[in-house]
Amino acid sequence: MAESLPAPPGDPEAAPQGGDTPQRGKLKIFFGAFPGVGKTYAMLVAGRRMLDSGRDVVIGVIDTHADPDSEAMLQFFEVVPPLAVDGASRPGELDLDRVLVRDADVVLVDKLAHANPAGSRHPHRWNDVDELLGNGIDVFTTMTVQELDSLADVVGEITGIEAGRETVPDTFFDSAEETVVVDMSADEFLARLKAGKVLSPEVKDASAAKFFRKGNLLALREIALRRTADVVEDEVQKYRAEQAIGAVWKTQGHILCCIGPNPGAEHVVRSAARLANQLDVPWTAGYVETPRLQRMPAEERARIL
Repeated sequence: MAESLPAPPGDPEAAPQGGDTPQRGKLKIFFGAFPGVGKTYAMLVAGRRMLDSGRDVVIGVIDTHADPDSEAMLQFFEVVPPLAVDGASRPGELDLDRVLVRDADVVLVDKLAHANPAGSRHPHRWNDVDELLGNGIDVFTTMTVQELDSLADVVGEITGIEAGRETVPDTFFDSAEETVVVDMSADEFLARLKAGKVLSPEVKDASAAKFFRKGNLLALREIALRRTADVVEDEVQKYRAEQAIGAVWKTQGHILCCIGPNPGAEHVVRSAARLANQLDVPWTAGYVETPRLQRMPAEERARIL
């Protein structure tokens, strides 16, 4: 007798016959501009708040990089044992089946872009997370901007380091119920790096000095904040549609350029108009006409106007 293949995650045919399809779990991503900003610790803190609120929270897979603060947080959580292959434990690898059987309310899954070992049910960890969500389990997870599929090449051009194969599709990233930016200024990060407080393995890589330059960090931070702003804007529009809110919320910027009678005013106006067009926001030019300026020659006043 031929056996049917299991339906992929999210396939309606995968639901048990005679039962209701579980409501899809919610995805929360802790998103950083670069490695070492504290995404894992921020995820643990959020998970602890969930525990305190009475929800059942477990750790599916975590990599604390021996950070003392993150290590101290582990005492509050049940940790699902890592994947075992041929009786040997594989630290750092998610045991998807065991997590599914545990059926917690919330599972913490570090490193969303991680590539699974050969022979796993899914090629990437984000596929594992997708299956957990399809089974009604909420997931907290972490990733950095260079792991986003559409930005991997952009980051590679900025840093001069070729993008790796561990990426997350934009469609999956955008499906998150909530995206939290774990932010740190470039100067603060470099100070922590110099003091040996950044324990991510990336800082020990041979290309670390090239990657963690201040200019690179500034650019990556800008990209991460802009990408998150796009996600938040989508969340706002979705909420407005769900709540049938017709009033306009002034969540976008507005550029004001102030000009005077000097010839350079034309350049200010052009620059403001160009920037407003790039940011897709309205703009206004402000000019205060004092009694002295009212006495200017008509031709000069006309030029200003």
